[in-house]
Amino acid sequence: MPKLSFFFLLIELQQIFHNAAKLDLIFLIAGLLSLILGSVSALTQYSIKRLLAYSTISNVGFILLALSTSSASGLDASLFYLIQTHKPVLMYSYCWYQLVVYWSPHPVS
Repeated sequence: MPKLSFFFLLIELQQIFHNAAKLDLIFLIAGLLSLILGSVSALTQYSIKRLLAYSTISNVGFILLALSTSSASGLDASLFYLIQTHKPVLMYSYCWYQLVVYWSPHPVS
């Protein structure tokens, strides 16, 4: 879930610096560097943990590129991307919550 908290931090930064074109440029450059470095670095990895870490770096680049547009469609695209990548985690968490609530001998408050 670190990507989700990072995403909300970026949204807050965009709202604070609403008319700052430099912030969009920073998002654009950081997104491109993240995409390139994450993808190229992942090509040489033999460890699955490092491969997944570099894949996550590359995925954050897509989110930054969508946020660099400073438009509602860019925000929608980045939210859609986050929901699609975290759908299994969210579904598992919801199922676990339902199991705890309905099958627990003690009420959950």
